[in-house]
Amino acid sequence: MNPWAHVPATRAEAPGFATDAGPLRYERGGRVFATDGVVGTLRQVVVDEERGEVTMLVVNPDEGFEPVVLPVDLIERGAGSAIFLRITREQFAVGAARSPRYERRQFAAANLKRLARAARAV
Repeated sequence: MNPWAHVPATRAEAPGFATDAGPLRYERGGRVFATDGVVGTLRQVVVDEERGEVTMLVVNPDEGFEPVVLPVDLIERGAGSAIFLRITREQFAVGAARSPRYERRQFAAANLKRLARAARAV
């Protein structure tokens, strides 16, 4: 079951949101915002080394949950170290309650040489 199924599948289905404004900056410790307020802090990013792309975020929620994994398609935009999601705090809470918990042993550190090769290939 997809823990984020209650959220529209694409930005086009979420009225009132702009399209991508370019590359995002991901900074550990940066605040993560829903459309109606802060939801947590960015802990990690999950990268597909073959494509050199961020695929998921690991967020430390401010309220009641252990770190959760979010798909990057929930991101609307970034500004400085802040990440802005295209969902409300309520939608975040529902998804976070259903989302798999971040377990460090499930993820390995990124291979920086492989990421550099993937970036050059693009």
